[in-house]
Amino acid sequence: MNYFFVFQNKTFHEEHQGGYLWAPQYGNSGRTASHWSKMKEVKRGDVIIHSYKKQIIAISVAKKDVYVAKKPVELSNDWQTDGWRVDTQYIVFPNPIITSNYMEELLELQPQTSVPFNRLGRGNTGYLFEANREMYEFIIAQTATYPQNENALKQALELVNQSEYPQNKVSEIEV
Repeated sequence: MNYFFVFQNKTFHEEHQGGYLWAPQYGNSGRTASHWSKMKEVKRGDVIIHSYKKQIIAISVAKKDVYVAKKPVELSNDWQTDGWRVDTQYIVFPNPIITSNYMEELLELQPQTSVPFNRLGRGNTGYLFEANREMYEFIIAQTATYPQNENALKQALELVNQSEYPQNKVSEIEV
């Protein structure tokens, strides 16, 4: 099981509404980008942390493995039409987590390679990056501190625990 972190500043509303992630296979120059190619690693049951405009706004779980798909018509960006798609089930937090409020912890918890944040505490340019269980659990714990997020937290924990993968099980989050 893998964890990922996606920056959706240009596409969150469309992708959330459609229940997916989508990235082009190649840029207009014909070259691929590692943050798009990372999509090829997403498998059913993987957890995705969603960032929109410097806030962690949702989590999701991949419903099935990544597959090749044309660019959805609702995505108006000037990207190539051939891409990778992952169907997901989103849980949106009523109170997003402002990343700058927790940057020290996020920097410490993020993996060593293909990371979402640079050492200055800014989001790296790109779409999909690696995350890990520690980062995910920290985010869920911070979400639990907002009383209005109680339902979203329960949904997020149930979603991950319903996965067929035993290593996904999250019994308790320390708040």
